[in-house]
Amino acid sequence: SLADIFGDEKYVIDINTILECEKSTRIGLASKEGALLGIGDDIIQKDDLLGCYLPTQFYYEMIQILQNDEHLKYFSEHRGIPLSQLSIGNIDKWLNSVRQTYRKYGFDKAKDLEKITRCSLTELSTLVCISQFGYFYVGDDNVIQTHSGLPILFLSAPGVDFVSYACNNREVDRYFKYQSSQYVWKEGFQLCFKLRIKRLYHLLFNICKKNNVQYPCFIGMGLGAFLPDFERDTIKRLYLEAQFELLHEYNYNFMAYLFNPGPAYNDALTILNNLPKEKSPLCAIVLHKRDGKFLVNKLAKHGYRCAFLNPSDIIAVLQGLIGYFWETGVGSDGYVGEEDFVATSTGILA
Repeated sequence: SLADIFGDEKYVIDINTILECEKSTRIGLASKEGALLGIGDDIIQKDDLLGCYLPTQFYYEMIQILQNDEHLKYFSEHRGIPLSQLSIGNIDKWLNSVRQTYRKYGFDKAKDLEKITRCSLTELSTLVCISQFGYFYVGDDNVIQTHSGLPILFLSAPGVDFVSYACNNREVDRYFKYQSSQYVWKEGFQLCFKLRIKRLYHLLFNICKKNNVQYPCFIGMGLGAFLPDFERDTIKRLYLEAQFELLHEYNYNFMAYLFNPGPAYNDALTILNNLPKEKSPLCAIVLHKRDGKFLVNKLAKHGYRCAFLNPSDIIAVLQGLIGYFWETGVGSDGYVGEEDFVATSTGILA
């Protein structure tokens, strides 16, 4: 019976609380502050994605097109195609109109817009984070709980997708070249990749800071299913170094960064153990192997201001379908971490 799975408790949430959660939804967009992260003009010339930013008006009008029910499947299946080569849903006509009045859309220069149009949706998605305060309905072992404690800041953002068929090898071709029957890094592109990941986590950490989060509970993003079958260890190292370097370089007012790196646990431990004193993080970093959902829930019940990271994809942050297989249930195709997050929390309101 359902009671055998979820227990016999009842979770009650009033309409005002639901409305507060829904109204708390915010879209975080990568800004023009790349220079603060060491992204100079010389690096942008090598990898112009690092010079891209998404102005609010441009993003708002773009997602109106991407979220049109008639074209959801098309844009999802063509996520690896440059924006300028997409034609359905009048997106080409819209881009032409933006070119005529680019400043109205928040771009300083016409070339800033052109950088965006050369990017694919999968690349642009890593410039976006959706945040919303919410609650989990369940506690330990996914059993329904009777209360939740403080609201938790939910964050949804995607890592770099090297493997999905729809990405059309876009990310692989950005960072690697095929040489002597194997993929090798393009010269200088390990740094470009790390800076991209730093920019993404800087966005996430700053959203936490603005919302007075002191105990972010993050799980590994981009460290498992989206890794290619080559250079996996290097990519994992760059993801981890990006986070730990930011926590040394910037004060986000965290008391502790609670991090479950999943399959990269040993890599993370090695990097932390070998950090020189002059690069020590400004907060405690707690590596663990607990379920991030249950850990953040426990902390919220005890009155700690926490955040929970839901590693996501373009369908969530650009097409408005967070946890789109959530109704299919555990064990079915497509029901993964994001679906479980949505099925067991108010995150579905996002």
